[in-house]
Amino acid sequence: MKKILILEDDPAIANIIKEKIRNTNFFDSDLASSLDEAKYKIENNQGEYFLAVIELNLPGTQCSEFIDYILSKNISPIIFTSEYNDEIRDRIMSKKVIDYIVKNDEESIDYLVQTIERIYKNQFVKVMVVDDSEISRQYLVDILKVQKFMVLEARDGLEAISLLVKNKDTKLIITDYLMDKIDGFELTRKIRRHYSSKQLAIIGISAYGSGLLSVKFLKSGANDFIIKPFVEEELLLRIRQNIEILEQLDAYQRLSHVDYLTQLYNRCFFSK
Repeated sequence: MKKILILEDDPAIANIIKEKIRNTNFFDSDLASSLDEAKYKIENNQGEYFLAVIELNLPGTQCSEFIDYILSKNISPIIFTSEYNDEIRDRIMSKKVIDYIVKNDEESIDYLVQTIERIYKNQFVKVMVVDDSEISRQYLVDILKVQKFMVLEARDGLEAISLLVKNKDTKLIITDYLMDKIDGFELTRKIRRHYSSKQLAIIGISAYGSGLLSVKFLKSGANDFIIKPFVEEELLLRIRQNIEILEQLDAYQRLSHVDYLTQLYNRCFFSK
């Protein structure tokens, strides 16, 4: 089982995080109170760590350099720190960390653990990016890969439809509006003929943002809409929300189709 490395010099907080992570049933975790201790554990547990939770405000340390070090070890960092200002956040986020979470109460620890659980689940979630601009498409792909999603790419609507036929388990499509051959509206309408909003989420994006454009996207069947340029964290929160809604709907459907006591399919399942 993959582990989480928790770099935190407050033992009370470190142990709360460790216990909450243990209760997810996904991971075990190791604690380190200094960069030297963290490096020792990484070097002696090669390949075991999936993520690292890092407190930036450790005395006498260069956490920025440590982030570069763990990225070189293919360990994804989540910053969980009491230190915050816009300059620090922007500098750290540019290193492609998973998230920058401000440590201020127990709810923030809960959010941290939910984020860790989400990142684990993302490994099994297919997300497609549809954009005829290679630069824009690659930007989105890079963001999604940091979040551990299985990422598919399409250069236009026709390629997206072909790719979806081969990847019927795709859970989310992020599509640009203005594209050759088939634009984002038409692509959304074509997808909705075969996939309901309860099966597959669609997020429309466009640099030509207006109230009418977002309304048109939503009426075409999109679940959400965001205007370029967007704040990266806002996009990720919208993606997370849409994925989790689909997961909740899927869980409710499974409950309605399975007998609680026997765990066998019930009459509702066979009468679909």
